[in-house]
Amino acid sequence: DLPIEIKVADGLSVKQLEAALEVQLCGQYLRHETARHGILLLVLQQPRPGGWEIAPGGPLVTFAVVMEHLHARARAMRESAATGPQPIVCAIDVSGVVPLKDKRAAARAKRKSNTAKTGKSIKAPSKRRT
Repeated sequence: DLPIEIKVADGLSVKQLEAALEVQLCGQYLRHETARHGILLLVLQQPRPGGWEIAPGGPLVTFAVVMEHLHARARAMRESAATGPQPIVCAIDVSGVVPLKDKRAAARAKRKSNTAKTGKSIKAPSKRRT
C-alpha cells in the first residue's frame, strides 16, 4: 500500500501544508512498520496572486517556492532515519488552465466580432461525401 494524502492548496497556508506532510502523512499514515513510503499530492486549482508566506511576517512567495520548501522538509525527514517515514511531495498545478466554457465563449465572441467587421457570417465548410 502507498498512502497518498491529497490537498487542494488554494486556501491553505504553508503551516497547514507542513502539517499535512508532517502530522497527517508521516504522523498518521506512515507511522506503521509496513507503511514507510507515502506521497503528499498538492493540487493548485486557482492562481494565488498574493502568494504564500513561509515565515510569519516574511515575504510572499510563489507556489514553486512553497514546493521547494516542502521538498526540503520531506527530504530532511527521509534523511533523518532510513527506517522512518519516507515522504515525497508532488503537485498538480492546473491554475493556468482555461476552462472549456471560457474558451468557447472567447471563440463565439471572436466569430461575432469578425462577422460585425465583414458583414458576412463565417460558416464551417460542409462535409460532402462523394
